Amino acid sequence: LILVFSMSLVWRRYILQRKKRQKVEQLVKTLSDSSPVGIFVIADSIFQFVNPQFEKDTGYSNEELVGRNSLSLVFPEDIPALKENAVKMLKGERVTPYEYRLINKTGEIRWVMESVVSIEYGEKRAALGNYMDITYRKNMEKTMQETDEKFRQSQKMEAVGRLAGGVAHDF
Repeated sequence: LILVFSMSLVWRRYILQRKKRQKVEQLVKTLSDSSPVGIFVIADSIFQFVNPQFEKDTGYSNEELVGRNSLSLVFPEDIPALKENAVKMLKGERVTPYEYRLINKTGEIRWVMESVVSIEYGEKRAALGNYMDITYRKNMEKTMQETDEKFRQSQKMEAVGRLAGGVAHDF
């Protein structure tokens, strides 16, 4: 009787833990599927998981991404800095997100800001990453810099004009 009771408690605990795990898994799936942020898992430089936002941003389907080398989407000139920043973040030597360019399926270059953490995935070390597309912000910064430079140039031209006008008046 004690053995049956003990087995019943063990079974009940197992069922409760399983239900709890299923709820957590459902929560994670819902969060991943509805997130406006790209989420991915990379192990051995290969995409293991990507969420729908990642697919949307890159233009590639889940089937095209999972199994693909993660660096194949990165703008070639940005690869060394990306590797350095990601390794520092995975080692805990960097806490702020880093920026780089990726190339989507249509060949368009997009700016992203990314963070990664080290996790265990399928019994091996992997990187869990998330990023935001910051292309709009980068374009606005560039426009602001160009506008500011034009404004400074016009102020210089105005000052030269005043100086020339003053010199001409003196003659």
